[in-house]
Amino acid sequence: PGAVYISAKTGEGLDRLREEISRRVAAMRARVELTIPFDKGAVLSALHAVAEVLSQEYGENGATVVCRIDAVNLARIQKMLQA
Repeated sequence: PGAVYISAKTGEGLDRLREEISRRVAAMRARVELTIPFDKGAVLSALHAVAEVLSQEYGENGATVVCRIDAVNLARIQKMLQA
């Protein structure tokens, strides 16, 4: 189950393999919404480096970012926000 067959000789199945890899990587990332205060610009930069930013809007409390991010990097970003 879940196997993707490819041919090293003809390349058949490579597109399906790429799709499956993308799907599995996306499944490991959670969709989250974070508000980054204006005085935490370094956190916003770090978030852009490690997450797939889906949207970003500026409000009175800072930048509200919707992104896909893995659990390890989310914990790192949350720790930076608390510092």
